[in-house]
Amino acid sequence: MNTHRSQKHGFLCRQPSTMLINQLQLPKVENSSSASGSDSESFVEIGIDSPASRATSSHHESCYDEDEEFSVSYNTFLVIDPKFSGKDTRCPKRLTRVVTSAAKQCVASTRDRKFSPRPIAMERHKLLWDSPESILETVQQALSKSVSWFWVYSFLLCLGVILATLSFLIDVVVTHMQQAHRYLMMTGDGFMDRWIIWFIWMFAWTIFASFITQRYGRLAIGSGIPQVKSIFGGEKVKHLFGKGTMVTKVVGMTAILGSGIIAGKMGPFIHLSCIISHQLLKLSFFKGIYGTPGFKANMYAAGAAAGIASHFGATIGGILFTIEVASTYYPTRTYWFASVAACLGGLLNRVFRSYWQSYPDFSIPHVQIPDILSAGSHNLAGVLIVGIICGFVGPLFTWSCAKVVQLRKYLQQRFPNITVEVHVWIYVCSATLVISILTFKGVHESLWISPFQAVLQLVSPDPLPAYWGGGATIYATLMMFVCVRFVAQILGLSFPVPCGLYVPLLVIGAGIGRMVGEILLLIFGSENILPPGIFAIIGAGALPGAATQVASSALIAVEITGANAILILVFVATLISNLISRALYIGVYDKMMELLALPYIPDLTFSQFRLKAKHIMMPNPPVLYTQSSLVDVLDVLLQHKPMAEEHDRRGTYEIPLVISRQNPKFLGGIHYQSLNTFALDWSKALSERTIPNSDDLTEVPIDISKVLTKKIHVSNITFQENTEIGFIHGAFIQWRVPNAFVLRDELLVGMITRKGLKTAIA
Repeated sequence: MNTHRSQKHGFLCRQPSTMLINQLQLPKVENSSSASGSDSESFVEIGIDSPASRATSSHHESCYDEDEEFSVSYNTFLVIDPKFSGKDTRCPKRLTRVVTSAAKQCVASTRDRKFSPRPIAMERHKLLWDSPESILETVQQALSKSVSWFWVYSFLLCLGVILATLSFLIDVVVTHMQQAHRYLMMTGDGFMDRWIIWFIWMFAWTIFASFITQRYGRLAIGSGIPQVKSIFGGEKVKHLFGKGTMVTKVVGMTAILGSGIIAGKMGPFIHLSCIISHQLLKLSFFKGIYGTPGFKANMYAAGAAAGIASHFGATIGGILFTIEVASTYYPTRTYWFASVAACLGGLLNRVFRSYWQSYPDFSIPHVQIPDILSAGSHNLAGVLIVGIICGFVGPLFTWSCAKVVQLRKYLQQRFPNITVEVHVWIYVCSATLVISILTFKGVHESLWISPFQAVLQLVSPDPLPAYWGGGATIYATLMMFVCVRFVAQILGLSFPVPCGLYVPLLVIGAGIGRMVGEILLLIFGSENILPPGIFAIIGAGALPGAATQVASSALIAVEITGANAILILVFVATLISNLISRALYIGVYDKMMELLALPYIPDLTFSQFRLKAKHIMMPNPPVLYTQSSLVDVLDVLLQHKPMAEEHDRRGTYEIPLVISRQNPKFLGGIHYQSLNTFALDWSKALSERTIPNSDDLTEVPIDISKVLTKKIHVSNITFQENTEIGFIHGAFIQWRVPNAFVLRDELLVGMITRKGLKTAIA
């Protein structure tokens, strides 16, 4: 029996596959009244274990994974599939047998017999307790599984503790820096002296953060959520989770938040959480988890959810935000891991906040909510107004951020003699100057308070402090507050430093909601309208939801305020703002990915679900024929080189192999790197020959299917030309394949790459 082991999948395969069909040699069924042999044959044919079948079924094995628990050397499973019957299929990666017509008749005759077979699982369950050795083996297996899960939950425990502690320490440092900033400013004698001190502090820390980021970790620039989203979408960004990026993220984020620049912490902290998850997995204690396929992505998602919970204390909101923003496809098993890590992170966040009561910036207190059922239609109208306003402000924010980035790129192209570094420093200095003027206390006292203090005052059911103004001036103050924060946030977000946008958007949304609540209070009176702070909570959930186009922002706003009674109102406003935002523009994180040119496959729109594989494929791709010369192989490699270099980040890009130009029957795929190595060896062997006219041998064809038998395998994934795009989209993201082939029955008609799929649905 000519067999070999596949190095990638551990299957015991017979080559070529036609021998598999010829050598099945299933036992013949003579009649239904056969005495002893019939039962054993029937067990063999339908894949059910019997003692008599063990000796007669060993030669049936052609493709099984002997490392798997359910695959034993004496079991044969026959899966009859008309789509594969009679085809030249080479040892597929799934447990499927190519069944001949004789085998079908054998199984069909077996179905007519009257017997009660027992499944293999039941037979094994009985045999496990036949001897003390089997009992001991069962106990050892159970303990082994318990130890494996022990390391998983130990990892989640360490992750939650580290993230919650780190978030708290960053908050402590930032709070002390902000207090020092205000204290130094108040030491000035006059208006100009105080502004100079305010500006110098802000300028110094911004320059420091920019220098650290530009010098040691450029991948730490920005929010980090677009990069994490690209990773979760099946792409690979080098050094994104490196130690240098982690240190730069911590130092740069702390410096920029303490400088007074309008920036957020949530996005950079989500990125930092994924980096810490990656670095923890590389420790010797957790290398078993790191080496398990598919588990790394689960731990990254758990780290992202724990990061939000550690920052806000919003456990459920953090999990849902991770699902909506960071992941296109979210396995249900990941939800459990994320819940464990987020629960621990949120719990420690609450513990730290209750212990350090001298730092009120860390929390937004619970508010008393009146009975919503007793409220009139005026309140529902106010909710709709807040949702509509936020639905327009969110896309405006995304569009403005994109225009600022495009303006910077235009200036770099307009003045090519100035280096990129000089452009960066000029922009940082000028933008810091504008922000220092807008946020200075001398302009208005409400503009210089920290984001958490602003939200604390806006969502409070009590009247605003005196410096917000009274009477008609409070509406002008709130409008000025929203506009100034809007402009300052756009400028701060374009800095080359780690900075987020969620918390500033939450502050702006709270200002919009408070303004609507104050106007309704003026018109309808306090007896007929909810407190203005309630509308601030609604706005705090609606505006971030409109900008990021997620619904979990409503749950985050409710969790951090404790306003559970108005959850439905916050969700209504958030959904309304989402509907308007999606109709006008794309989400801010998707726009960032577009501006940063990150590899990512976007989600499908409603109209795109009608597309099929034949609509998005590249027809007639370069193929390799079974009879090919060295020149032919090099020509195919040259045509596939641009696509392989762009997509082959994991070494899995495949070149299709067909029989001939006249018969394009698809035989399988050959990895680009394997074929390239073979071509180099072939060329070297020909160059070392000493016989005359050896160069002519480069055009002599050989049988590629025989020379590269072990390199030819069933492609990672193939589609029929009428396959719907929903299946294709899911396969590319979940299985992370660089390319796939499109067939018409057995004939190759096209190829789909990740870039081609992205271009088709962008």
